[in-house]
Amino acid sequence: MRKSIFILLSTFLLLNTLTTTLFAKEIKNVLIINSYHKGFEWSDRVIMGMEDFFYTTNIDANVLYMDSKRIASENYFDKLTELYDLQLKKHKYDLVVAVDKFAYAFILQNIKELDITQPIYFIGLEQYSKKEIKDYNLEKQVSGMLEKREIKTNIKIIKRVYPSLKKLYILNDQSANGDDSNKFIKEAIKEIKGKFEIEYIRKIEFDALINKFSKYKENEALFFVRFYNDSTGKLYPNYEIASFIKNAKIPVFITDDLFIKKGAIGGKLVDIKQLGRNSAKEIKKIMENKNNIVSIKTDDSYNYIFDYEKVKEFNINPNLLNEKIKYVNEPLSFFEKNRLFIDFVFIISPFLVFLILGLIHNLYLRIKSSKKLKQRMQFDKVLLDSIKSPIVWEDDKGFIVDSNAKFDELLEMSTNIIEGKQLKDFIENRNVKKLLNLLKTFVDKNCFESNAIVLKSKDNKEHIYMIDQTDYTEDIYRTSGTVVVFTDVTKEKLALREKIKNQEFMIQQSKLAEIGEIFSSIAHQWKT
Repeated sequence: MRKSIFILLSTFLLLNTLTTTLFAKEIKNVLIINSYHKGFEWSDRVIMGMEDFFYTTNIDANVLYMDSKRIASENYFDKLTELYDLQLKKHKYDLVVAVDKFAYAFILQNIKELDITQPIYFIGLEQYSKKEIKDYNLEKQVSGMLEKREIKTNIKIIKRVYPSLKKLYILNDQSANGDDSNKFIKEAIKEIKGKFEIEYIRKIEFDALINKFSKYKENEALFFVRFYNDSTGKLYPNYEIASFIKNAKIPVFITDDLFIKKGAIGGKLVDIKQLGRNSAKEIKKIMENKNNIVSIKTDDSYNYIFDYEKVKEFNINPNLLNEKIKYVNEPLSFFEKNRLFIDFVFIISPFLVFLILGLIHNLYLRIKSSKKLKQRMQFDKVLLDSIKSPIVWEDDKGFIVDSNAKFDELLEMSTNIIEGKQLKDFIENRNVKKLLNLLKTFVDKNCFESNAIVLKSKDNKEHIYMIDQTDYTEDIYRTSGTVVVFTDVTKEKLALREKIKNQEFMIQQSKLAEIGEIFSSIAHQWKT
């Protein structure tokens, strides 16, 4: 009893210790300042990737939206500074995240007003200036994840998968982010100069852009780098840009997976959500690192993704890249179309195995029984053929099911000919005609004379047969019919006739003897 109580107490203390250790893990708080608004798909995907990773850690994230695409006045940013200052004072944060260029610039410019002493982490910048960080004296405070769009590589990919290319349009808007990409685009244009014609578009109205690519142009393609604001400064939502890409009459290549499945052909694409996950992993390392070591990395989350339907539409061949290609909008395979059925079959497969084994066993027994039945039928056939009397088996409709050799001999036909036919089909046969006439009047099975029939054999000799007809019913297949047996009574009939003749002769002899005795008596009387 004491031993049991000791074990229970030890177990309770151990569980209590483990529980205390697990819940004693301190929650880390992260403030995410998003450059854009809720619904701006690029930043929404980045944050979604971060949150997916944070869910498995002790990190809690809070998101603030700057909405800088739609509002960018100095007065607005001053109000944001006041708002974020209240946010930072009211809540304790262990790290501040800047999503994209506007939030990063805002934090650097207002770091004193916001009194940010926590580590700062930026996401999505294409260019990073060490000098700028040094000017703000933040060398040991700022880390980040650069987003590098594979502009040069994608242009090479376009030429490789579209060998007949003669003109390439490159589209990049006039936003601050577009300015960052502009440097890399110009470097790429210098490298490919002379190989095919390039038209670099930065300043254009959205309607003019739609009209420009509303007609098919042979051997031309569009390389979409970025376009949110047109030359009038108007911001266009993703669904309108996606509609433009989908309705463009020339192939449209892209740099990230934002517009894949929305009309773009594809390319070597940045995985935006994975960019968020990778950034979250680095943030966790920074918060766990007590030495405040900064880390500036470039994201390498690339995938070769192509839209199967668009590839077929414009006769593009991504397999020329010799890379691992991922297709979207690909026709479903047999297994994908029948996934539920296959899963169901997989679940019931153990029962199917037993069922198949049972069927195999049943088939084995059937084959075994079939062999025995075949042997029995062969035996019955031999037995019937060994009987000297003709025998025929008819069903209830008068069709011949089977017969023995003697019956075939009687009709002078083979079993193969008569089987499955009626006797009336052989009416020309002399014996059949007699037999049919008799069977029509066949009533009394016990009357010797009425059951008798005279038929000629193939040697033209007459034979007298007594017919015995028996009805049968078979329960398995629900069939019925008659079995007719012909018994050859020729010898008996002849013997009977001889006996009758002898009897008649004896009677005649007796009568003559009596007459002789009468005449002798008369003569004796005369003599007397």
